[in-house]
Amino acid sequence: MLGSLRWLRTAVLVFACGGAAAEAGTITVGSGGITTIQQAIDAALANADTADTINIPSGVYTESLYISLTGTPTQASLALQRSGKGQVQIVGTAVDKNAIRIQDARGITLKNLVVKSFSVTDGDEPAVEIGGVASNIVLDGVNGVAGDDVGVVVSGTTTSGVLLKKCDFSGMTKVAFSIDGNAHTLDACVADNVGNNAFLLSATSTNCSLTNCSSDALMASDLSHPGLFTIRGTGHRLEKCTVKASASHGFFFEGAAHRAVKCVAQDCDVGFIALGVQVSLETCTSRQNTYGFQGGAEGGVILGGTYSDNTVHGIELSQSGMSVRTATINANLGQGIRVVSGVERSALVGNKFKTNGGDAIQVLGDNNWLEANKATGDSFVDLGTQNAGRANKVSGAGQSNDFP
Repeated sequence: MLGSLRWLRTAVLVFACGGAAAEAGTITVGSGGITTIQQAIDAALANADTADTINIPSGVYTESLYISLTGTPTQASLALQRSGKGQVQIVGTAVDKNAIRIQDARGITLKNLVVKSFSVTDGDEPAVEIGGVASNIVLDGVNGVAGDDVGVVVSGTTTSGVLLKKCDFSGMTKVAFSIDGNAHTLDACVADNVGNNAFLLSATSTNCSLTNCSSDALMASDLSHPGLFTIRGTGHRLEKCTVKASASHGFFFEGAAHRAVKCVAQDCDVGFIALGVQVSLETCTSRQNTYGFQGGAEGGVILGGTYSDNTVHGIELSQSGMSVRTATINANLGQGIRVVSGVERSALVGNKFKTNGGDAIQVLGDNNWLEANKATGDSFVDLGTQNAGRANKVSGAGQSNDFP
C-alpha cells in the first residue's frame, strides 16, 4: 500500500511507482486520494488489460472529462456511473467547454449522469462529444441541462455502434442529438422544447436505428434542418417515434432508403415530408398537421397507417413513382390524397376515405393507377386523363363515382 492510497477493487491490487497492477476493479471518486473524475479515468486507463468501473458520488463536478484509449489498445472497457442516491452533474470548464469528450475509444459506458457544457455566448459546444475511431460507446440515462446549445454530438464517419439509451436532452437551444457515422442506436431518448432539431442525422450517416424516441415542441425552426426529426444519410430505421407541436415539420427525410414504422406526427406543419427521397412509411399516423404527408419518390411507399384531421390534405404526392396502399384517410379539410400536376406512375391501392372536406382522391397528373379504393361520403373527381384503375367504390348520398 502506498501511503493512504486505497482503491476499492473487486480484486487485490499491487501498487508500484504509483501505478496499479493489471486487475479489473472499481475506483471510487473521493476515496484513496482520487479527488476528481479525470484522476479516476487516468488511473483506470493506466491499468491496462482491465475492465474498470468508476463510481461517482452525488455532487457537482466542474471539470471537462477526456477519455481516449490512444496508447492503451488493450484496455477492455471503462464505465463511469453514479453511486448511491442524488444527482451527479458534470459541468465543462472554460478551456475545453465539453462536459465529456470521448475520442478514439471503445467499450466506454456512461450511466446515470447529468452533463452540461461550459456556457458561452452563441457557442455550439456539445455537452457530450464522441469522435475519432470510436465504437461500442454507451450512454445510459445521461441527461442534459436545459439552456445548453447542443446535447450529444457523434461526429465523423469512423464512429460506429454508439448506443444512446433513455437519454433526455430537452431544452437545448439548438440541437439535442446530432449523429454522424454508422449503425448507431437511439432507444427511448427524449428531446422536448428544442430550438432547432431534436434528432439530426447527417448526410454521411448510415444504417442508424431510432426506437421509442420522442420530441414535443420545436421553438424556432432553422431552415437548414427543418424538422424535429431531420433524417439525412442512408438506410435509417425509425420505429415508434413520436413528434408533436413542431413550428416546422415533424419528420423530414433526405438521402435514401429510410424506413419509419408506427411513428406518429401531430400538430406540425407537415407531419412527414420526403421530397425526392425513397422512404417507406408503415402503419404511421399523421394527424392535426397542415399536411399529413408531402413529397414522394420512385419506389417510395406509404403502407397502412392513418392520415386524418389535417388542415389541408391528408397526403400530397408531388414526386412520381410513389405508392399509397391500405391507408385510412379521414376528415382532412382538403383532399384525402392529392396527386399534383406532372406526377406519374403513382399507385393508389386499397385505401379507405371518409368525410374529407375535398375529394377522396384528386389526380392532376397522368399515367397513375387507382385500384380498390373505397370512399364513404367523399367523391373521386378531377382524375385527369390517361389514368387507369379498377374496382374503386364510392358510397354516400349524392356522391358519384366517375372513375372505374
